[in-house]
Amino acid sequence: MKASEQRLWEQFGQMLPESGNIYGIHPAVAGAIRNGKATQHWLIACSGGADSVACAGWMSLIANQLGHTVALAHYNHRWRGKESGEDCDFVKALALRLGVQCFSGAAAHIPTQTTETSARAERMAFLREQAQIFSADAILFGHQLDDVAESLLLRIGRGAGTEGMAAPRPVHSFAANTCHWRPFLHLCGDTLRNCLRAAGIDWREDPSNHSTIHPRNAMRMHILPQLEQLEQRSYRHGAARTRMLLEDDANALDALARERLPELYQTPPVMRWRVPPDIQPALLRRGFSAWLMQLQPNKWPPAVQLDSAITSLSSAASGKLLQTDRFLILLQDEQVSCEPIPMDPVETTREPMALNPGIPAEWSRGSFVGLWTCKLSSSQRRTVLQGRVDPSREIWLDAESVQKANGGTLQLALRQRKPGDRYRPLGAPGKRKLARILMDQGIPQKERCQLPVVVTTKDTLLWVPGLAPAHDFRILTTSMQALRLTYGPSAST
Repeated sequence: MKASEQRLWEQFGQMLPESGNIYGIHPAVAGAIRNGKATQHWLIACSGGADSVACAGWMSLIANQLGHTVALAHYNHRWRGKESGEDCDFVKALALRLGVQCFSGAAAHIPTQTTETSARAERMAFLREQAQIFSADAILFGHQLDDVAESLLLRIGRGAGTEGMAAPRPVHSFAANTCHWRPFLHLCGDTLRNCLRAAGIDWREDPSNHSTIHPRNAMRMHILPQLEQLEQRSYRHGAARTRMLLEDDANALDALARERLPELYQTPPVMRWRVPPDIQPALLRRGFSAWLMQLQPNKWPPAVQLDSAITSLSSAASGKLLQTDRFLILLQDEQVSCEPIPMDPVETTREPMALNPGIPAEWSRGSFVGLWTCKLSSSQRRTVLQGRVDPSREIWLDAESVQKANGGTLQLALRQRKPGDRYRPLGAPGKRKLARILMDQGIPQKERCQLPVVVTTKDTLLWVPGLAPAHDFRILTTSMQALRLTYGPSAST
């Protein structure tokens, strides 16, 4: 670290409130550092915003004093065009001044519509990959006290349990991933920004953080301040205490679940186990969730299915508990069994085909896919918007949206389904595995293998006969030009 930069961060540290340790960071993180290896590697997630810059600079200074190694990691979601690239340049320049390595990554394509949830998943996958490359002992985040209050209120609306309500934790360990540290979880965002200003340290401002379209921003800018004004108390500090108490409760429940249901925490996971008599639902839920996590770490079933499964387990009602992408889980005579679901056979010999407007393509013997362009009439638009179209035979797409995402052309392609295909049908909250969507629709296995997949030239899924059209390319009330896709036994369909 350059001497001039070191002086700035020393001044920043002098402004930090006391927190029970010489570093001014959360006591739990200070304890993790103290009890960790003699030589540690820390990967610091840095967006360029105030919180992450504060974390990057101050923890780099601490690492220098303790003989640990630091690297920064920045992921460019490409949401804001040129400004997103400038954020990346800013973080790289900061890493240079701090004298540390910088890992950077970016989304493969400029997103047309991305949720905060999907963006977080992309970012986390990048960070965990870089953590492995860097041999990191921990990934550090700039989350602070405001994030705790916002997350707590948002998760109440999502029906989170103690584990979810206890997040974000200052120190969060994982069975299969690098642990997370949050050194500033005890400090307000205003405190960090004031410390940065006093030391003359710059950061990047993301204008989208002031848009109340995002629930978290609305919570931070309007709802929390109004609550604090009405109640005449700090919701942020109250939420921090609630989070701490919930973390203690979650840890106690987890320890008790491991004691009562040890077989559900075995590695590799058992395929059969018996429900203990008089087991409390809270412990059963924890053990069952831990077991599921080992069976299938990603793409969990919806919460409503998990709740139904726990109810069946508690009442010992025999039958199917739930079905994941990979497993069928059954309950019979208080015995739970897990049966792997064989993967659908997918043909590997069929080559992709071009699909041009006005020229139907024969996908297989007796089935044609047609692509037609047309100007939408009021009656046609109304028919489509009211859902009076059979998606097994035809769907309508906004031509302008497709053309924009397709490099300016309306030529599409047909191909067979591939493992890992993901799709967001009209009205769905996000993308899911195509194989699971087809399964949930009740489409027979043999037919699933034979259906064509309509994609753009950039391999974005638009339609599979039997499913609704892709949400991002749906007909809107403002749509003027449309693409009509048809599927049937005739080239003139």
